Amino acid sequence: MRIVVLTNSYPTEENPYNQIFVKRFVQGIGQSSSIDVKVVYNKIYDWVKGATNKKNILWTFLKYISSVLSFLNYFFFYRKKQDIIFAQAVIYNSFYAFIIKYFFKNRYVIYVHGGDVNSYDKFTIVNKWIIRKSLENADYVIANSLDIKDKLYQISRIKNLEVISPGVDTSVFYSIEGKANPKSVDLGIEKRDKVVTFVGNAIERKGIRTYLNAVERLKTFLKEESVKLIFVTEGPMVTFILQEIDRIGLFENVILIPKMSPSELNFIYNLSHILVFPSLKEPLGLVGLEAMASGVLVIGSETGGIKEYIKNNKNGFLFEPGNSEHLAELLKSNIEKYDIDTFRNEMSKTVENYSLLKTVERLTDLFNDIYTNRVFNNNI
Repeated sequence: MRIVVLTNSYPTEENPYNQIFVKRFVQGIGQSSSIDVKVVYNKIYDWVKGATNKKNILWTFLKYISSVLSFLNYFFFYRKKQDIIFAQAVIYNSFYAFIIKYFFKNRYVIYVHGGDVNSYDKFTIVNKWIIRKSLENADYVIANSLDIKDKLYQISRIKNLEVISPGVDTSVFYSIEGKANPKSVDLGIEKRDKVVTFVGNAIERKGIRTYLNAVERLKTFLKEESVKLIFVTEGPMVTFILQEIDRIGLFENVILIPKMSPSELNFIYNLSHILVFPSLKEPLGLVGLEAMASGVLVIGSETGGIKEYIKNNKNGFLFEPGNSEHLAELLKSNIEKYDIDTFRNEMSKTVENYSLLKTVERLTDLFNDIYTNRVFNNNI
């Protein structure tokens, strides 16, 4: 069986950390002796560093043109060599798959990451039509969370739909408790320090304002308790973060780090006592699962996929999205009485349920069923 994965961005030399989760499950599927996988992505990510964060009109136009040209290259040279098209996200890869199916009857599966679904109301009439048409004609649709599944049913009449997490790679994200952590020396973290970490793009949706407002409420406490605030981030709000930290007067407590490899990020997680995940909207949020796998307590906003895997006061804590006062209370109480052992068992169960290994098994079985028509026969 031959599968082509259509995706917008993909890890490249210029952009090595773009949608790493796609590469992980692509590699996992490709390990099956019965499946051959080819990846087609927007070639602008080969040429332009940080292309994802370039969002003005000119760059948006250039990325769109590059996307179309990358697709046309596949369309003319590889289309007949594939059995199933695996499109990542609805805009615009799924529409490319729909066009191929319309002319050549290739089957296609959509993996909905959720960003385009959460932004559906903001799209133009044309883009809404593209989304609905792509979803309605897909042979199978995969949502990354129950939240996105429910929203998809509100948008379109979908024939076959199920939830499969992208999966956390426990061979990369794991606890190194008791072992030397090179990042503690590199970042100047001392044993007495308590570390609170934020990992994610520096954009509004990630709840950065909420987090900084909570930090401001705890200014004196954070200094007295020797709390270090690590931000692993890149994007348009980085300057805002630095300005706010300077205004609040916590510059000496903050460490700002650009995006890094998963193996390096695991060291950062292992330095951390708490991961703050304050997103206003989040389709799933692998960051929280990665942190759990590394043995970190997660305090996340009660939204989207985050609320599906964080069980309040069992494997982490939830707060109302945008509520900086509630977030500040949770941070203060968990810094004062840090007790990760209470949560370890439930955290481990959650990570096991969302493991990359399970994701690869489910995807491999699904593609085999689609290829042999079993999935459709069972739905008759």
